[in-house]
Amino acid sequence: MSTPFDDLAASAACPGDPDGLALLESCAARAWRQSLSVFLERVAPVIALPGGAARALRELAEAEPDFERLWHPALGALAQAERQPRAGFLLACALEIAWHAHLSGVAGEWRARWSPPRTLALPDRIADVRALSVVADGRTLTLKAAGADGSRLALSAAAAAWGGAGRSPVLAAYPVRTPDDREQAAGEPDAAAGRALAAGLALIEQGAPAYGPWVRRLVRQVRPLRQSGCLVSSWSSLHYPGLVSMTLFASPLDMAETLVHEASHQHFHLLDRLFPLSERGAEEWLYSPVKRCRRPALMLLLAYHAFGNVALFFDALRRNGRLADADWRHHMADLRDWLPRMAAELERARSLSPAGRRFLDALQLPLRPLLKPAASPIEEIAR
Repeated sequence: MSTPFDDLAASAACPGDPDGLALLESCAARAWRQSLSVFLERVAPVIALPGGAARALRELAEAEPDFERLWHPALGALAQAERQPRAGFLLACALEIAWHAHLSGVAGEWRARWSPPRTLALPDRIADVRALSVVADGRTLTLKAAGADGSRLALSAAAAAWGGAGRSPVLAAYPVRTPDDREQAAGEPDAAAGRALAAGLALIEQGAPAYGPWVRRLVRQVRPLRQSGCLVSSWSSLHYPGLVSMTLFASPLDMAETLVHEASHQHFHLLDRLFPLSERGAEEWLYSPVKRCRRPALMLLLAYHAFGNVALFFDALRRNGRLADADWRHHMADLRDWLPRMAAELERARSLSPAGRRFLDALQLPLRPLLKPAASPIEEIAR
């Protein structure tokens, strides 16, 4: 007999019940509102918050929970701020909060000066800064900074609110947060990038309609990554809700596959924020056939979930006539090898929580028929 939680786990495991996902979003919004209250009480006093940003956060914390506004990359830092109370990190949080307030239509002004200069993650670079001003009028945000070397840095950006009912991901650069982000700096979106994203979304809508809402509900912003030679990549993080960073492909199929993969990570992080999928503090490493090394059990579950949804997505394309059988076999070759081996590792895992077990079971249900070993020619003739 299923429980309400089983329905929540199933809605995050793969496309199915939109009502279950809406309930999951409602739970997340309430949890976020509580985290905002804690942040404002314990951490905000340490940060020179812009007045408009502080007001916007108080309004969010006191208002009826609103998932549309809370699942936003700029708010991801709040979950970490208590654990990483370093000055540079908190200042980066303050900038992101100012950005969120700006996108919410809040006006405000913030000025700060530091001696000695502080290393700060600005929206388009990392720099040593001795003075900074942020001014937003609800429509345009202007950031001006004085570098430690006397240089002047400036940025002006217009508000681009979430599309609301349309729920279409926005293609845009996103602020770097750490020096590591420099290794694959975001390229500026152009018309070709916009067409690539639109083509990938169109293929999802036409070839696998169940995955349309799956992507659009949680993928809020797509940050383009530059391609280095033949190397392509994508990533999501629980600290950046709604943000997907990815190489933009010319192939609509590759774009669609990557969007489904990263949207799966977003659903995983949403559920894990509310109901931890592994026992906290338990260390268990399992073999990953994808990475060809041992990885934490939670990370293997994360990967299994994403690759499992990609397999279900390819199968939907094939059944709807958008992927030829030969192409389907080509794209499924690695998945048919990896997924059963990952499942076997996870089924013997001891560190998954009861929530993690239910989540795994909900994904296994549609995957098992798809991953059955192909019948041999002799068996086919016998039939």
